[in-house]
Amino acid sequence: MPTSGSEVLREISLAIQNAKRQRDALQSQQRELLQQSDALVRERGKTLVELAENYLPELSQETVRQVWREIQPAIRDVLLRKEMRQRELEEEHERLESTQAQLRHDLETLNHKLETVCGQRDTLSKQLSEQLAGDPAFQQLTDQAAVAEINLQRAESSLDEVEHDVIAKLPAYQRSRLFQYLHKRKMGTPQYTARGWRRRMDRWVSGLIDYPKARKSYEFLSEVPEKMRELIAERRNSLNQLLDRLERAQQKVSAELGLDKVLDQIHSREAQRDDLLQQLEQTVVKTHETGAEIDKLLDSEGPFYAEAVEHYRRLLDQTQTLTLEQRAAQSPDPVDDQLVARLKHLDEEIRRFQQSADSRRQQLKEAEDLAEAIHYLAQQFQRARFDDSRSYFDDQLNIRESLQRLIDGRERPDLLWQHIRRHQHTAPNWYEENSRRVANAANSPMGQILLQTMAHAAGAALRESARRAGSRRMSYPTSSTRKTSRPSMPTPRRSGFSTRRGF
Repeated sequence: MPTSGSEVLREISLAIQNAKRQRDALQSQQRELLQQSDALVRERGKTLVELAENYLPELSQETVRQVWREIQPAIRDVLLRKEMRQRELEEEHERLESTQAQLRHDLETLNHKLETVCGQRDTLSKQLSEQLAGDPAFQQLTDQAAVAEINLQRAESSLDEVEHDVIAKLPAYQRSRLFQYLHKRKMGTPQYTARGWRRRMDRWVSGLIDYPKARKSYEFLSEVPEKMRELIAERRNSLNQLLDRLERAQQKVSAELGLDKVLDQIHSREAQRDDLLQQLEQTVVKTHETGAEIDKLLDSEGPFYAEAVEHYRRLLDQTQTLTLEQRAAQSPDPVDDQLVARLKHLDEEIRRFQQSADSRRQQLKEAEDLAEAIHYLAQQFQRARFDDSRSYFDDQLNIRESLQRLIDGRERPDLLWQHIRRHQHTAPNWYEENSRRVANAANSPMGQILLQTMAHAAGAALRESARRAGSRRMSYPTSSTRKTSRPSMPTPRRSGFSTRRGF
């Protein structure tokens, strides 16, 4: 029984899906194998580090003499660099502690001097205050400055109240259209020049909103704050002048008593103290850092010890397992025997997982090649339009068996494609079938007569159909020939109160 092209394509698509599922499953298995192998490799590295630490428990002259001869030069070099660095750090730490002690002594001496000078400042300041308090001119200036300060505070407080009123009340005047209309016409001022009917209307509007009173309030809110600011600036300037006179009088008496020199000494010694405190803080930080680095060197997990263990680990990694077993057997400690046995087991497991991974890798390549081969068949099938509705295949094509041979490796994709092409056929359409029948009928004498009669009849029918189609075309014009008779509306012109607000 023939098979349609769509059924054959469905079988090929199903084979593609199965091949992709098999490929995805192999990829998942490959990832799991690689993850397990990586975990074993990491475990092997940790075991090598444990074995190296077992052979080198600490970095000292005694342990260096006990390590393998192959690694002794490298370990001894690390030990020498560690001891040299330790000596450098200890010398630096001792120097920093000495500097720290000297800075503390200098700071203590400076504090004593500063206390003495501060005592002199307090004594002279008291004398200055008593002498100025007994000066009538200074007392008068002080009273004037106090009064000026009171007046300034009152003015600033009044300005705050006025500004609050401006914020609360001025917007109402600015939003009032009637008030703004009269204000812009300068009503109530010499500049107002309206006459006749306009003047009567303005008076009527003025009485409606009580414009004279509103104008006074508006001018107060608009002008008074700025005038008050000018007044405050004048009072502040007067106060500053009084304070300058008081300060000059104070400086004169201070210079006579020698208080200025004492204050300069205090300022200079406070700057010296700040500098000493900063140096001391930096020295303390460096001392702590140096001490921490020394402790890290002495620690069993310090950087030099880690470097020595890494040298040992690389040597053990390059050594064969049999040699490691022989060295461990010579040692009385059972720990290295256990670690070497663990290494041997891990090597066997890693080797087994790598073999499995290689096998999965080959299977994965074959699965990918198979998926590409079937995908190639599907592309060729669709490119040749074998999935058309008139395409079919004869009974000699068993697509499932052919695909199974391709999956088993018993068939090449190009040869399978040629096999599919050989058994593909295309069913004729109705035009080709009718043409064949007419050609067969025309071969007989009666067929010739029938053909001529059909031609004449068909021509008449076509002419009548053409006439009817033309009449229909004229009765129903297309959108390109149809013209609307809708009247056009004139464009309105703007006039009158277009905003509906009047003037």
